[in-house]
Amino acid sequence: MSARKAQMVLDLTGLWETPALPVQTTHPSKPSKPSKPSRHSKPRRKWTHAVWVVAALVVCWALYRFATRTPKHRIRRVTCKRKHGDFVCTLSPKDTGDVIVEMSEDCAQHVFEIGGYPFTHAKWKHMFRVPAAPQVVIKDAYAGCTPRVFLDSKVRLRLPTQDLVWCASGDHNSFTVTVDSETVLEEAGGALLDPQHNGAWTCYVYSLTDTHPRQVQVTGNGQSQIHVYTRPTIMAS
Repeated sequence: MSARKAQMVLDLTGLWETPALPVQTTHPSKPSKPSKPSRHSKPRRKWTHAVWVVAALVVCWALYRFATRTPKHRIRRVTCKRKHGDFVCTLSPKDTGDVIVEMSEDCAQHVFEIGGYPFTHAKWKHMFRVPAAPQVVIKDAYAGCTPRVFLDSKVRLRLPTQDLVWCASGDHNSFTVTVDSETVLEEAGGALLDPQHNGAWTCYVYSLTDTHPRQVQVTGNGQSQIHVYTRPTIMAS
């Protein structure tokens, strides 16, 4: 091969060499600037705050109205059933107010107790009125009685008493009262004890001086049962 041809080969082989890549120098990136708040963000925050304030005021107003509302006055009929010689009127434990018992005069004269109160302390406007309870029992009303019983949501004022009351039938005419084993009344005639009559029944009232008696016993000279009540409240006049 001549020198000229050899030179041409060398020149051609040089064309296939990989070209050198340019060297790039890296520079630290500049920290991005915080974006400016939109001109609409501040009014939006104010509007959201105002909504929460209005909502809080509405809730407070609703709670105030609920706490100060005046309950409606309601009177509704109560169903009673005769059971073991008594009339038993059943109420819901949530019921509050007074129970009013209305009955004929003939029927009322056989009653000595209404809802745990003697008739002397339950009388109200030719009827009977006692505080509401889950069960209100009308005692000794005869089978032909048809008492009309109502629940009045309005509570009437009842006053505490120092009264010892007992109710007895006509076979008793004198009584002995023992308080904590001490005889405070001995064979006293019923006329001395402010008797109040209701048909076959008579209730007597004696004033207690002991504030917390543990045991009270009333005995009479008859054979029938005597029903005793210690410090029953009474309707305010």
